[in-house]
This record gives sequence, C-alpha cells and structure tokens, in this order.
Amino acid sequence: MEQADILDLKRIEHADLVALNFIRTDAPYVFRAHFRSGLRSRIMEMLVPGDVTRERDGVVIDGIRRFPRARPVKMLRIFRRRFASLAEALLETRRFKILERHLGPDFIARSCEFYVDYGRGRPRAVVLCGIQDFVAGVGLNPWQVHRPGYAADLQRRLEAESRGCEPMAPADFSRCLRQQAERLIHRVQAMMGHDGLIPDLAGMRNLLVTDGPRILLVDINNIHPVVFDGDIPLDDKGYPVLDRSIDALERLGRGILNRSVLSTRSGYAAFFKPDRRLRVAALEDRFRTMTGVD
Repeated sequence: MEQADILDLKRIEHADLVALNFIRTDAPYVFRAHFRSGLRSRIMEMLVPGDVTRERDGVVIDGIRRFPRARPVKMLRIFRRRFASLAEALLETRRFKILERHLGPDFIARSCEFYVDYGRGRPRAVVLCGIQDFVAGVGLNPWQVHRPGYAADLQRRLEAESRGCEPMAPADFSRCLRQQAERLIHRVQAMMGHDGLIPDLAGMRNLLVTDGPRILLVDINNIHPVVFDGDIPLDDKGYPVLDRSIDALERLGRGILNRSVLSTRSGYAAFFKPDRRLRVAALEDRFRTMTGVD
C-alpha cells in the first residue's frame, strides 16, 4: 500500500514520521504533533521517550502522583510547499538568511534549515524542513499591547508558564519589555530599509515573550517583499501579510513604546489610510472564511 503524502495528512503521528524516507527509524525521539501546526508547515515536537513515559504514567512526588508534561528538546518543521526544483527552493532560504542576519540570534528562535528529497513512490519532490529550538513562552499579541495592564498580565502568564523562574518586579519587567520591543522594531525597520523584506509579525503566537523577558519570532517562514503601491499584495495563501505585519509593528510601537514607528515615516503613511485598511480587513475576512483560520 502506498504511503500517504505527509503534507496532506490532517494529523501526523510518530509512525508517520519514522516511515519517511529521510527520518531514521531508530531516531532517539518520540515525535508528537504540536498544536501550532498550520497552513505553511507541519510542526512536530521532538520528545525524550522517558519524558513521554512520565507524562503518561505519572511520577510520585511527596506522596502525590503528578503527570508532568513532556517538553520538547527541539521542534521539527516540515513545510507544506512543494518546490519544482532545488533552485526554486534556495530562493526561500535566501530570505531566511536575510532574516537571520537582521534578527538573529537575539530575536528569532534558532533554526537549522535543510532540504530533503521526498519520495513516496511518486515523482520525488524537494521539501524544506527545519530543526528549531523549542521556545517556552507566551504569545505577544500586537493588537492587545495597548490595553492597560497588558504587561502585568503578560508577566503573570509567563511566570505561570515558566514554573520556577525568578520573579521580577513589575517595573523591571515592563522596562525590559520596552527595551526588547525597541530593539526588535529597530532590527525589523533595518531589514525593511536595507533588503525590502518584512517577516510575518501578524500571525497568532508568531511572537513569543520568554524569560528575561525576551521577544522571539518563532514563525520564520513567511517573509514578504515591502511593496509601495496601491495594490495590496497577498502571500501564497491569500493573506495580506505585508499590510498586517506593518500594522503589527506600528501597534507594538504605540502600545509598548508609546510612539509611532512607521505611520509618520516617508512612504508608509499610505498603509494607514482608512480606505486601504478597509480593503485589508475585507481580504483578511475572505482569507479566514476560505481557510477556517481564526
């Protein structure tokens, strides 16, 4: 029986991964689907088998059986896009290298990208994969940062998620968050100015806040050209990622730094005109209707 195409499966299990022609059957990990698998990639947690056993069977601590959730060692990404040739595929990683040069290593989750010759008894395809550092953190929502008390709420959620990290004074946390946001915004602006590219800052949990606090971009595979014209460009899935990422960057500036970072800069004012924003909202609604993404 022919093996199902891994890029088409609705859910991937450990057995599906080790059956691939580019994964060793004796790999020393348990592969488990991560809840963030989305439109562009399948994301698998790489877990230590003993941690999975403890999660399933529990451990007795001070007479109480607990079930600690296994935390990934790394994350395996398998990108859904099929490339017609290696030359076409290399164009994708060139954009990632630009992102890495501007934001790495401080503001992106470290990732090792590689290509595989994926065969399933059909014509073979070039598929992009990545082994990415696991990031434990909470989502930074650009559309919520303006809310009073957002930084304090972020800190509470982060301390609950981290379980054991040393608490910070709220004023220190807010100050460090502002410093991180200012540096991130500056790096993204430099990438836009020097290379004419912007990463996807708009996706759900694309930006995470970790201990420190640090801000990390974890979705590194939707990098779009910055285009200055009346048309609203869409990515390969039909999402207006350019406009929404520019909006997200502006909202981070206004919400955390209390100032505009793009809307008053030459060339960018057009992105914030009411008629364009209405068109972007309509395109985003169409995208969500077509894909079912919330």
